[in-house]
Amino acid sequence: MILTGWEAVFFWVFSIAAIFAGLLTVMARNTIHSALFLISSLVSVAALFILLQAEFIAGVQILVYVGGVMVLFLFVIMLVNVGSEERGSEEIFNRPRQVTAAVIFCALLVAGLIYAINEGYRGFESRDAARIQAAN
Repeated sequence: MILTGWEAVFFWVFSIAAIFAGLLTVMARNTIHSALFLISSLVSVAALFILLQAEFIAGVQILVYVGGVMVLFLFVIMLVNVGSEERGSEEIFNRPRQVTAAVIFCALLVAGLIYAINEGYRGFESRDAARIQAAN
């Protein structure tokens, strides 16, 4: 499936949103914030399923994971009162060294992805050039 126009724009927006929400899920110190970031990540993945024309899977993702599992997580977090020891003076994110390590790891993943895309594009170009010359 080749994405063109607005489909490509929405793909990049939702995929970047899912990645950042996933990173924020892991880096958040407060458990409620982490659960809310996970909900936004799951909604972004459901939007990617809609772009793939898999509406049923997107609906199941929203109903089961966001609607059921995450609400259950939030109820358990609030009933157990995990946040009672995390009063307002705490920072939202973990220590700077942990955040720096996560950002460096994310940058390495993005660099690897860009390298793989460029190599794949060059491979497709050489394959198509050979086919075009064979056809002529």
